[in-house]
Amino acid sequence: MNFQKPEADLHIHTHYSDGVMSPSEIIEYAKRKNLLAISVTDHDTVNGIDESIKSASKTDLILIPGIELSTEYQSSEIHILCYFINHQNKSLTKLLEKLYEERLEIAETIIKNLSSQGIELNWNYIKSTSKKSIGRPHIAREMVKKGYVKTISEAFEKYLNNKEKLKLPSKILNSCDGINIVKESGGISAIAHPHTVINLERILPDLSNAGLSGLEINNVRYNQSKKDEFEKLADNFNLISTGGSDFHTNDSKNKLGDSGVPLKTVKNMMERAISIHQEKVGWIDERLLKYD
Repeated sequence: MNFQKPEADLHIHTHYSDGVMSPSEIIEYAKRKNLLAISVTDHDTVNGIDESIKSASKTDLILIPGIELSTEYQSSEIHILCYFINHQNKSLTKLLEKLYEERLEIAETIIKNLSSQGIELNWNYIKSTSKKSIGRPHIAREMVKKGYVKTISEAFEKYLNNKEKLKLPSKILNSCDGINIVKESGGISAIAHPHTVINLERILPDLSNAGLSGLEINNVRYNQSKKDEFEKLADNFNLISTGGSDFHTNDSKNKLGDSGVPLKTVKNMMERAISIHQEKVGWIDERLLKYD
């Protein structure tokens, strides 16, 4: 198979959630990587969108406002990527405020339960390191810094992936409700890193009926066999094959611009959003309309 370098990376995190770069730094980095379009998709927050739009407007880089919602369906944790949203939509912003409070509660619970395992971390300091959305990566980085583990991966493997042991409160957004909120904000939705979703094939009919539009298939972590498996599912449910790096930091395996899609796919996604929402679509960059 001939490898084509991605033109658009549609899964990127900034320091407004659990990345380390500012939106402006992401824009500059994406330009150095010769990308044509990106989407900033921070976890459960749109706080970095305005800075992203402002920074991208000074370049020829196309910016698609996005977000990654943490959801659950039938006991499966599902991260929903959202594109072309109106990030100021009242239903969306109200939901995100609720999710923020829940994230604080979950993170504080993790800190307390790690303490019972002999891992002492400063909750107030960790909270101060986040611009808005606090997640397990913030805790993992502090565990590395304090010497409890050698790598972020080790922190997750030994401690942070065991949700039962951490006794986390069950307050997770239903995936179908999340998809509906995305529709209210004029956007479309796609499942992020589908290999992490338990019983993906069984639950896709329900999510598709709820309005799911895409499946994140194009990532270097997937070999061709796995991509073919996901492509078949996407075809069965009329889902667009999206893609992105899930970039957080240069210290991680996922490098910005290494995964993604052609700009033509981004236009297909835009056209799907327009077909659903017409004039109520959340956000459109006119340069995409002109792209052939």
